Amino acid sequence: MASTAQSAHLPALGEHQRGDVGNTLQAMLVELIDLALFGKQLHWNVTGPLFRPLHEQLDELVDSWRELSDVVAERAVALGYAPDGQAGAVAANTELKPIARGALEDPRAQRADE
Repeated sequence: MASTAQSAHLPALGEHQRGDVGNTLQAMLVELIDLALFGKQLHWNVTGPLFRPLHEQLDELVDSWRELSDVVAERAVALGYAPDGQAGAVAANTELKPIARGALEDPRAQRADE
C-alpha cells in the first residue's frame, strides 16, 4: 500500500481499511484517467456527418472524467493513500481495451459494444 504518512489528521480508519479504500480509489483513478485518454483519442479521430456533436460531447465527457479523477485522487490523499496517475501506472493497471488508431466513422463511435 502506498501510505503518505501516519498522522493525527487522517480519518479514523484501520490500516487494513485504509489500504482497501485506497486501492479502490486507485483503481477508479486509473479508469477515469484512461477514459479521459480514450475520449481524447475518439475526439481527435471521429469522422462523418455526426462529427461536430460527437466532438463536443466527447469534450464534455473528457472534462467530467478529468474533474472526477481529481476528486478521487484528493480523497485518496485525505485518507493517507498516495495516488498514482502516471502513464506507467495507468498503462499497467487499466482494464480498458485499447482503441484502434486512425479515423473512426461516427456510427462506430456511438456504439458501446465495439
